[in-house]
Amino acid sequence: MLEETGDPNFVRVSFQLNADFRIDDGIEVVSKSVIPKSEWSRLGVTWDGSGRASGVGFYLNGDPLETEVLKNGLKKAFNTNSSLVVGARSVEDAQEKFRDATLNTGLIDDLQIYDEVLGPKEVQLLCTTDPQYSMLAFLDGESRDPLKFLWAKNTPESKRLIDLKKEREEELAEFEKRHVIEVSIMEEMDTPRDTFLLNRGAYDQPDLSEELDPAVPAALPEMDRSLPRNRLGLARWLVDSSNPLTARVAVNRYWQMYFGMGLVKTPEDFGLQGANPSHPQLLDWLASEFRDSGWDTKAMQKRIVMSSTYRQTSHLNPELLDKDPENRLLARGPRFRLYGHAIRDQALAVSGLLVGDQGGPSVMPYQPEGLWEEVSAKGYKYIVGSGDDLYRRSLYTFWRRTIPPPSMMNFDSSAREMCSVGFSATNTPLQALNLMNDPQFLEAARMLGQRMIKEGGETVLGRIEFGHRLTASRLPRKEALMVLRSSHAEYLEYYRQEPQKAKELLSVGESKSDPLIDPVELAAMTVIANVLLNLDETVTKQ
Repeated sequence: MLEETGDPNFVRVSFQLNADFRIDDGIEVVSKSVIPKSEWSRLGVTWDGSGRASGVGFYLNGDPLETEVLKNGLKKAFNTNSSLVVGARSVEDAQEKFRDATLNTGLIDDLQIYDEVLGPKEVQLLCTTDPQYSMLAFLDGESRDPLKFLWAKNTPESKRLIDLKKEREEELAEFEKRHVIEVSIMEEMDTPRDTFLLNRGAYDQPDLSEELDPAVPAALPEMDRSLPRNRLGLARWLVDSSNPLTARVAVNRYWQMYFGMGLVKTPEDFGLQGANPSHPQLLDWLASEFRDSGWDTKAMQKRIVMSSTYRQTSHLNPELLDKDPENRLLARGPRFRLYGHAIRDQALAVSGLLVGDQGGPSVMPYQPEGLWEEVSAKGYKYIVGSGDDLYRRSLYTFWRRTIPPPSMMNFDSSAREMCSVGFSATNTPLQALNLMNDPQFLEAARMLGQRMIKEGGETVLGRIEFGHRLTASRLPRKEALMVLRSSHAEYLEYYRQEPQKAKELLSVGESKSDPLIDPVELAAMTVIANVLLNLDETVTKQ
């Protein structure tokens, strides 16, 4: 469209495109030069549909105009039902739809619209007095290209390819609409703003006499002069072979995952206030191996779990407990309670419910009804998912920072209100209640009980041994086996007398039980499976 300028005799060309009328999502480009109002002009505007301002072109009487980008951020493809308006524009907001007349003193003649992007030569030819004859008059050199393009476009094969392209673009747009997730990204400014030292850190008190330049802390290895002073340069500096910090921090986190505590006890602090490494040479060797392997994460996991240190027994005797209660000397194998997400994933895995698909949007598994409303979450509602969404790995659980999943918090997961890379473990009655009553664990117990009946053999003892092996990775001792068998007999008798109770127990969760299995038998085995999922051995890594 045309915009007024400071001079009443001139206007300038403007191109605006906003998605869903969002101010921060769109394109806006204007011409740097102005156009006189008192004479006829041939204006050309092209856009390649790329979603970037660089795809916009302005032409005046066939000559390209310099442009100025005011907004450059069309973040996604979109469709509109609005009709094309020439000489005015339609605007919608939350209250109404209205037409903003922007051309009330001018005239429009010979409007031509093309369904492909015209190049400079084509625009120039169209702006001559008689485009048809001018095309034929200049058949040498580059002037042939527009005619070749127009001729090729009308061949049967070209029409088929154009239709196929359009069909594929529609499929892509539909796929992105259903599967592509928008994430916030940061871009470097074309012209970085000036940055000054802040007086005592106050954001509104810059010291204009002391301008700052991008750099890394002087205590760390210097950034190579060839690296750009932006986020890309910082990322390359982080993994530079002369910078040992990144590899050390990474392998220390991996060690913490397997042993419950890193070689450096303070994974969040490798500075002067952090703890010294218990085995500095081991930390340096692991870090150098990780870096020299090309940052091969899987190889590092394999190296740790196949080490003789990791494969030690976790049995603890009084002498070791007295000398090394935290196992800093690595005289025994690791023993610590599993992380909250690992406990949930383990229950789903042994029950056969776990969905191992990778990637995709976050999901909403079971959660107490109305929890978000009770905490005044601005009207947002937690909508429990269905199907596979209920059984995906805990990594994909939707996490609202101010209202984290309660089952995760019961097992000491970080609330994520601040960055936390350490791990704290507590033992509270809430954890046992969570494992015994949470719909996710009750459903997992029911499906584990079903597996025990279908895959554990014909005898009760064989089925209990099968379930114990699934959950604790070993066969039960004779005493424990007898206790579980006795409990199964008691619950079997109870549910025979209370079949409605068995039905209520088996109704927890969305998954369906095998109709060929006796509900009373399944309910009794579900209770035994629930006990197995609550064993200390089940929720402890040892």
